[in-house]
Amino acid sequence: MNGTRQVICITPVKNEEWILDTFLNCASQWADHIIIADQGSTDRSLEIAQAHPKVRIIHNDSGNYDEGFRQRLLLAEARKIEGQRVILSLDADEIISGNYVDCCEWKSALAAPVGTVFGLRWANLAPGLSRYWPAAFHQIVGFVDDGREHTGEIIHSVRVPLQPGQVLQKLNRVSLLHFQYADWNRMRSKHRWYQCWEKLNLPGRSSLDIYRRYHHMYAIPKELMTAVLPEWFASYEREGLDVTSIREPQDGRYWWDREVAEWLARHGPKRFRRLAIWDFDWRAASVVQSATGSKTLNDPRNILDRILLRYLRKTQPAADRPAIRFLDGLLRKLI
Repeated sequence: MNGTRQVICITPVKNEEWILDTFLNCASQWADHIIIADQGSTDRSLEIAQAHPKVRIIHNDSGNYDEGFRQRLLLAEARKIEGQRVILSLDADEIISGNYVDCCEWKSALAAPVGTVFGLRWANLAPGLSRYWPAAFHQIVGFVDDGREHTGEIIHSVRVPLQPGQVLQKLNRVSLLHFQYADWNRMRSKHRWYQCWEKLNLPGRSSLDIYRRYHHMYAIPKELMTAVLPEWFASYEREGLDVTSIREPQDGRYWWDREVAEWLARHGPKRFRRLAIWDFDWRAASVVQSATGSKTLNDPRNILDRILLRYLRKTQPAADRPAIRFLDGLLRKLI
């Protein structure tokens, strides 16, 4: 696809049946190889992946959530492919916009000098897939492999090896179509999980900061919402690919809900009382979890907890204003 260079897509997977077939169909248009690291999927993800000829499946047997670990696992597998490599590290809910086909900047990135990293800007697709809002930054997702080591972080990790002074090539015409928000209920489930994970694993992180991180999508200015460009889908559609189909879970539940229910039962609801997770009926969710036993997952919030969450919800659209940042600073000392 790019002379002697091998274009390799590396992707972590856990229960991505909702979009995986669409992702793999699209990635197969521009990648020579696709490597997925499956971490114990219980849905049809493995079956779907096995049906795609360019896909190589490896297994992430770790029982822990660790983005750096899975990135190193994928990178090591990609480096078994001989020749010069251009590696793109994408999540299953990210699709390269179809206008890459005729775009000079895409071709330039694939032909860049060894060691170059490149980033694309997220186009966050809203439910219905007719509108989106652009991210404020470029997500670094690709590099021309020079063999350097990658460390990464446990959560929200940079995906590719970086070092000071490295050449960064930003793509502005080709976008990274981000489907996370297209299924709003799925996104909410995932963000409830993230909030609880941080409470358990990052004890220095305040409940206030956890809220701000995982509720930014409720503060998108209306003027940022823009109509999706037809060219983003056109080249895929010409190949007979449906880029707009996503699957919802048949039981209305997501795997994150089940795991959070287990955490609530194991650690007690009170530990999570200041997180914005109590709009969900955990008592119903716990019924399907053998790990919860007979424990009742009642809402543990007191009046002060509810007032705090109400304040956070009301001020989220103005969270960057000096007055709100000042109030947030005072509240961090209390919570």
